[in-house]
Amino acid sequence: MFEAAGLGGLEEKVYDLLLDTQVLSLDELSRARPEPSTELTRALERLEASGLVTRGAGSPPRYVPAPPDLAIEALVLRRHGELEQLRAHAVALARRYWAAADRSDEGSLVQVVRGAEAVRQHAIQVQRAARREVVIVDRAPYVASDVRFNDEEIVGLGRGVTYRCIYDAALLADTEKIADVFRYVEAGEVARTLTESPVKLLIADAEVAIVPLDLDGTSVHDCAIVRGSSLIAALATCFEALWARAVPLSGMVVPTAETVGDGEAEDRPSALERRIVRMLAAGVKDEAIARQLEVSSRTINRYMDRIMTKLGANTRFQAGLQAARHGWL
Repeated sequence: MFEAAGLGGLEEKVYDLLLDTQVLSLDELSRARPEPSTELTRALERLEASGLVTRGAGSPPRYVPAPPDLAIEALVLRRHGELEQLRAHAVALARRYWAAADRSDEGSLVQVVRGAEAVRQHAIQVQRAARREVVIVDRAPYVASDVRFNDEEIVGLGRGVTYRCIYDAALLADTEKIADVFRYVEAGEVARTLTESPVKLLIADAEVAIVPLDLDGTSVHDCAIVRGSSLIAALATCFEALWARAVPLSGMVVPTAETVGDGEAEDRPSALERRIVRMLAAGVKDEAIARQLEVSSRTINRYMDRIMTKLGANTRFQAGLQAARHGWL
């Protein structure tokens, strides 16, 4: 357990002994433990520096264990602070790295990264170094099937980085994926969806881009890292063109249990009906909407009947046109 705090096995054994005895001098500790007194002295010093042991003022000094719940909590907080400092230092180093790369010769403006883990690490570092905005076109395949949630986006949104993301409509039939999208949107992401996304793309601060080299496989193994130059401008233009065609997803937060079945006026949509219409307009299938709302497909059909009645529509296509005309979207 103490290894996570940077302490060794001897420190843990000494602390365990002190917990049972409550107070020990170095001589008493030496009689109880087989290690040389010099090693025991160093162990006590490390425990004292970590706040797990206090030393009395008498001669010879006697050592008393600190209450483990308080001492270890303080140790955890201190360790957390050190890790946060390390993270901040890593971000600063990453910025220096990308700045130096931007100043390098033209031949290094495009770097090929091979291997799923290397691709994943570059995606993490590029997002950590972002200062203003990250834009993403999200579609299959992924680096790994078991690593699909982007924790770095939540961290980035928390520190003020803007995220705009376009999701391929096929992804929104996946219950787990659409739940992840809702988490991003609730954290502040601006999201849209496109029926078929022709590229998979990540651009940070209009300075660095990551583009997979192959979209036909089951996972991403190789990608190109693009820095500076007119290539970034071309990729950014591509993203903006797709963004203009995409359907907004923002506002599609997960309804609460109270919202499902709420009352509404005969001619106005409920909050839930608005969300259903937005999801349908984004290309989300009935089955995926039902799974996301944790209701049956039959319930979704009933809602659709009510929506079409309110809009005076005979088909879903007409309902979509009327919903847009009445501002439901």
